Amino acid sequence: MRGLITAILGHPDGFTGEVVLVENCEGGTDYYHTRNNAENPAQSYQAVVDTCVDPGRVSTSSWWSFADNVVGDFDGGDMRQGYVPLGANVSYPKFVTGWGRAFSLAQRHLDGSGYDKSRLN
Repeated sequence: MRGLITAILGHPDGFTGEVVLVENCEGGTDYYHTRNNAENPAQSYQAVVDTCVDPGRVSTSSWWSFADNVVGDFDGGDMRQGYVPLGANVSYPKFVTGWGRAFSLAQRHLDGSGYDKSRLN
C-alpha cells in the first residue's frame, strides 16, 4: 500500500489530489488492525498513512461509521455522510475525506462551485 501511495504522489505528470484509503471495516473502524489477523501492526492502513512522505495529501475514511445512513447527495444540500440510494438495493457512498474534502463516489469531488468531475481519474 505504501509503495502504491508513494507512486501516486510522485507521478511524473504530477498529482495534486488526496489519496484516501477507504474501508468498510466490518464491525467498526479498525485502521490499526487491533481486532483482525494483521501480523505486523506497522503495516496497518493507519500506520501507512501516518508514515507517508506527504501526510497532508493522504487520509483514511471509515465507511462503517455511516453504513446505515441513507442520505441525499451533497449538491442537493445534504451534507451528511452516508449512502445515496439509486434504487433496488443499489447505492453509492458520499463522505468527507480526512482533510475535509466532500466526495461523492458517483459525482466526484465537490468544490465551492459544484462537482469537479475532472478531479477523479
